[in-house]
Amino acid sequence: MDSNYIFSIRNGDMHLSTTSPPLHLGTSCGLNFVLGSNQMSLRLRRTSQISVTKGITYGTGRKPSLDIIASAWLDSDLNLAGRGTINLSKNFIAKCYNKVKQKADVHIIARAKTYVSMKVSVTDVSIQSRPVESD
Repeated sequence: MDSNYIFSIRNGDMHLSTTSPPLHLGTSCGLNFVLGSNQMSLRLRRTSQISVTKGITYGTGRKPSLDIIASAWLDSDLNLAGRGTINLSKNFIAKCYNKVKQKADVHIIARAKTYVSMKVSVTDVSIQSRPVESD
């Protein structure tokens, strides 16, 4: 099963919805968690604050670079629904024995305010002068 993504913008909010294949976390012999086929929706609210700045850095002994710096406070809502299975097993004399296996419906609803910061440096930028016609 492949993932399916739907992206839309409504009233200034960005919405991302997805249906994903099963997610496996852990080991086959030990603690194992499987989140079956799940549906997730993420909404970035229009109250999110994003700022971006750019500039050229030129220093002694180094090549010039174009730096882009972005930071954001993302105000988001998350809704995740699926069916989860927790399996706890123990390895004993070269064989894996199942101790606990529990299935449960998983439904997570969350609201978060997250800070994200990013810096991108573009190097190997050549700066050349060119003649400019005067007025």
